[in-house]
Amino acid sequence: MRFSTRYTPLLLALLLCVFPAACKAEPSGASQQIVVNVKNKAEQSQQRLKYHLEQGHDVGHIIHMMQQVKTLGEKGDLTEAEALLDKIHAAFDVLDKTPEVIPESALFTQPVEVAIEGYDGDAMEPFISRDGQYLFFNSMDDDNQKDMYYATRSGENRFRFQRAFAEINTKEVDGVPAMDRQNNFYFISTAHYSLFNKVSAYQAKFRDGKIEDVRPIKSLSLRKAGWLNMDVEISADGNTLYYSNAYFGDGAPPTKSFLSYAVRDGDSFKPAADTAEIFKNLNRDEIIYAPAISPDELTISYTRLSNRHKLEQALFHTLIATRSDKNAPFGVPQIIPVITGFAEAPSISGDGKKIYFHKKPPEAAHFKIYMTQRKD
Repeated sequence: MRFSTRYTPLLLALLLCVFPAACKAEPSGASQQIVVNVKNKAEQSQQRLKYHLEQGHDVGHIIHMMQQVKTLGEKGDLTEAEALLDKIHAAFDVLDKTPEVIPESALFTQPVEVAIEGYDGDAMEPFISRDGQYLFFNSMDDDNQKDMYYATRSGENRFRFQRAFAEINTKEVDGVPAMDRQNNFYFISTAHYSLFNKVSAYQAKFRDGKIEDVRPIKSLSLRKAGWLNMDVEISADGNTLYYSNAYFGDGAPPTKSFLSYAVRDGDSFKPAADTAEIFKNLNRDEIIYAPAISPDELTISYTRLSNRHKLEQALFHTLIATRSDKNAPFGVPQIIPVITGFAEAPSISGDGKKIYFHKKPPEAAHFKIYMTQRKD
């Protein structure tokens, strides 16, 4: 990812403004050495921030600390500013130890728009059925309400709109559909989420174009205020659920989230005890969500949000990670650089070669669905 010039004002505000404040508001008894230290460490952190932004790393937590350095500098609290800069450099040291992201641009084609004939609203959170014949997705209106729909394939990268799922759509958020090979259907709804019912994941059955036999999946809930399941993905064989836990206690977007998985336990699912180990290379980032699993469960793709503190400058990346077998942890994730801009929610096709996702192009009025595929 190339460095974006839209970060230049942010860098200047965070770092350069510290220097005059530090020089003019030097506290009584402070040595000139502290001023020099703060200036040098701030300049070094500026260069390190630029580097990690270029690499596409999640630096939202570091930017937040750098904003605090600016405040301390303006107050003349140079000792505290220097201590915080030391913490900032320690955080950069952790990122420096992270293996370099291997470019995937040579492996994926440029995305193409997926047409949905007969539908002209927002198309988001796509899920492509394992046989490739159905496209499930949801909309989003000005009140952040989401409703679910489906379309059937009519050609290459073309689908024909069928209907809204009026039987389950509500005035709240209903979306993020997924389905296994047996047409067991999964989705997220906040219609009944409350202080006393912290459940947002549901399972059902897709029959003759309708959703039936809806049941909540209570076992996925953390049962903590502010936390909810934001996404759910089912394996092709229907035995494993991959999902996200996200904290919305401070409002949207979530301030933290992580991926988990659960295994089938009769008619429901039981969270796996080794979740932390399986996702150890993915959950190190602050905000990740929207997992998509390949049919063999050896490849996972998902969305990472960085710099949520400045949402207008937020970075969305689609990442991919692989593993050697279904019981092994996923490896170090890689960015898919051909998926750019405000793009989220990947879905992997039944052959494991295509990735569907939604994106809002700068000139477009609505989110649209796109597809990229491996070249090999």
